[in-house]
Amino acid sequence: MQITRKDVLHVSKLAKLYLNDNEVDKFTKNLSDIVNFADRLNGIDVSGVSPTAAILPLQNVFREDKIEKSMDREKILQNAPEKSYGCFWVKNKIVE
Repeated sequence: MQITRKDVLHVSKLAKLYLNDNEVDKFTKNLSDIVNFADRLNGIDVSGVSPTAAILPLQNVFREDKIEKSMDREKILQNAPEKSYGCFWVKNKIVE
């Protein structure tokens, strides 16, 4: 598959990137080289290779759940600029 100038211009428009003619030519060549290399990988015979999800053996790395004493809430909140109902008070919306 060959990447064309039209493809690069289309993708740059979608990404809201403004490229000059030299950059369009450069990216057209570079992206074509990448796609051609990936196409070469399709020609490799992997019939004797079993599918692998991970190269290392998997093991559980979680620690045992233990109930432990937490820090004192008042001590945590003593430097809060504002607090309400035992929590940090944030005036501005953080998550939309």
